[in-house]
Formats: sequence, C-alpha cells, structure tokens
Amino acid sequence: MSDLTFLLRVWLPDRPGVLGAVATRLGAVKGDLLGIEIIERGGGVVIDELLIRLPSIDLVDLMLKEVGLVEGVSVEDLRPIEEPFNPDVDALEAATAIVQQAGDPTLSAGERADVVCRAVHKALRCTWVAMMGTDGLLATCGSPPAESWLSAYSAGSLDALNLTEVADASEMPLDEGSDSIVVRLPNAGLSLVLGRENLAFRHNDRRRVAAIARLTDALPVLAQLPSEA
Repeated sequence: MSDLTFLLRVWLPDRPGVLGAVATRLGAVKGDLLGIEIIERGGGVVIDELLIRLPSIDLVDLMLKEVGLVEGVSVEDLRPIEEPFNPDVDALEAATAIVQQAGDPTLSAGERADVVCRAVHKALRCTWVAMMGTDGLLATCGSPPAESWLSAYSAGSLDALNLTEVADASEMPLDEGSDSIVVRLPNAGLSLVLGRENLAFRHNDRRRVAAIARLTDALPVLAQLPSEA
C-alpha cells in the first residue's frame, strides 16, 4: 500500500519542547512530518496543523494514542489529504486567479462571481462558498445552505475578521472558531459566506480570506456586478 497523507490539528501548551515531543511520538509510529502551520495561538495555547505521512492506515489509531500521551496535547481533527498543499501558496494562487479571471470585463457578472467562489473554495478548503448581493445569491461553489439562511446569516453577521496585531499573541485568548464566516466586499456591495464541515476557521484562515477579499474588492469590474442574479 502506498503512503497516506493526513492533516492533524492539535492543541498544544505554548511552551518549548512540546512540539518536539509530538514529533518524536510521530516518528515512533513511522510518521513523516511533512509540514507545520501555527494557525492560532493565545492564552498559553497553540493550535497547529501538522501534515503527516504514514506508511499504513493501520497506524492511525496508534499515532493518535502516541500524540495523546504528550502532556497537555489534544487532537481536534484528523483527516486524509489526497495531495499535500501549502495554504499560503494556495491563497496566492487564488488571488492570481481572481485578478486574471474575475477582473476580465468580457466575462458575465455570474461568471466573475463564480470565479471568486471557486478560488476561495479551493484556497480555504471550504465545504461551500456563496457570494451574496444586496438582493440575493449571485454564485456558489459546493453545496451551501438555503438562500434564506445565507441571506439571514450574511445580513446579521458582523465582519468576523479580527486582524488586530498585538506584541505578545500568547497573552490573547483564543478566538472562538466557527465553521462559517462572512467577509464583506464594501466597494462592490457584496459578501462572501464560507462554510466548512466539522473544521473551524481559525485566525490564519480569516487572515487569508480577508486578504483575498480586499484584493477582490479592489477590482473595479466587480463593482459592476448586479445586486441580483
């Protein structure tokens, strides 16, 4: 059987040596640590996503047991990954696609909105994405909730992007993760609503989608999108 790749999301005490202890446990079960991303930290806790390769699916339970033996460490999520990814590169590629395609004035309004939804869907590993205008749904990717829910959620949600930088992030409380978020495109009068199944959006996710949204909103052609499909 060929090697299998997994994305492991873990909560660790924010102190030296803990991540090294986790890596040692992974090595003990023949796990190959391919990548690490700190997706949020605060209040003495770090949330990491670890990209791991295992030689056999039979080792998954043993790996989880070994990781759980490290003091203070808890597993939030484990899911198989078909191919390795780089979140920052994916966000950059999404931004490039939006500039090259959604800014094309020869495309219809629906096609431009669809480009944005598909780019965000891939970059943020979303289950679904929807673009909302003031009068309704413009485009979707994946299988979003009903338009009535999207409209209510979009209208009732504050911009859920807290991008404040502080000198010592370890003193901040962890943000409350959410499996759906809204980001505004004020110049275009639009909103992007994102959802993920059983995996909360964390601080780094929100920073990436905020950056993509700011770039998207800066494209003059998007201001021509109609308020209804």
